Amino acid sequence: MPLWPMRVQNQIVWSDFCLMPTQPGRHPVSEAVFRQIVLADQAYVLKLIDLLQRQGTRLIAVSPPGLFRDHGTVRKMPGPAALHMFQAYRTIMVDQLVARAVPIVDIPRQCLDAEGYMESAYRSEDSGDHHHANAAFGALMIDQIVRLVAGLPNV
Repeated sequence: MPLWPMRVQNQIVWSDFCLMPTQPGRHPVSEAVFRQIVLADQAYVLKLIDLLQRQGTRLIAVSPPGLFRDHGTVRKMPGPAALHMFQAYRTIMVDQLVARAVPIVDIPRQCLDAEGYMESAYRSEDSGDHHHANAAFGALMIDQIVRLVAGLPNV
């Protein structure tokens, strides 16, 4: 949950706001305000992480897929602006996870194109699903999870 930006991104995009101030017809949101929106959205997730860690529970964060080029927010605003917002959200939350020493299983580099969009080879087999990935992506993520967990010290 902490690395999935779409609840915030959808609200901003469909409300005619933007993170980049150069979008005609949209109201800009500053980086500082965006950060507060993200942290408010994830406040209970972060509190849950803190609580579980205080109780000694070991956690990892597993990234969902990245932004596909045909996602609704990319159709509603220019792709670079949508991708920038997606990545800005993730950066804020990665910082929060790192500050809490929560290991992150991130999107494998080969799943992203040169601009940072998810490669279409990893999209869901459901043609109407523009944000879930397929079994090939899942297999890559499971492999990373297994390698990460195997490398963690026994406690």
